[in-house]
Amino acid sequence: MLVDGGINPSEQERQQQAEREAVKAAAAALAVTVGGAWAAYVAERREHWGERHYLDHVAIARAGGEPVKRGKGVIQPGPLAVFMSQQLRALTPEAVESWAAREAKTRPTQARLALRLLRAFLAWCKND
Repeated sequence: MLVDGGINPSEQERQQQAEREAVKAAAAALAVTVGGAWAAYVAERREHWGERHYLDHVAIARAGGEPVKRGKGVIQPGPLAVFMSQQLRALTPEAVESWAAREAKTRPTQARLALRLLRAFLAWCKND
């Protein structure tokens, strides 16, 4: 019946399969978390960085809560830890602005470094 209508059944099946894959890829892209993208970013860019720069990226995004190596207490979460569980598409300029204002009050130097690293990360996401 399709052939009588001038439609190639195998071509139609390939188009439908491509559409299904595109929908699946779009859904996966929407589900990406900041933490997942950050891990991919750090893994991809590590060879271009020195050890200190790499460790800054790890510390800035660290969840915290682990015991410190010396002394008592636990490691505090990194400044960007609040974003790591969020979806990447939920990372809006307004959210970053309010986060930066809060962080600047308690740890301004780390907040400034975190903001610079976050901007580079977002530029990487945009290009990738």
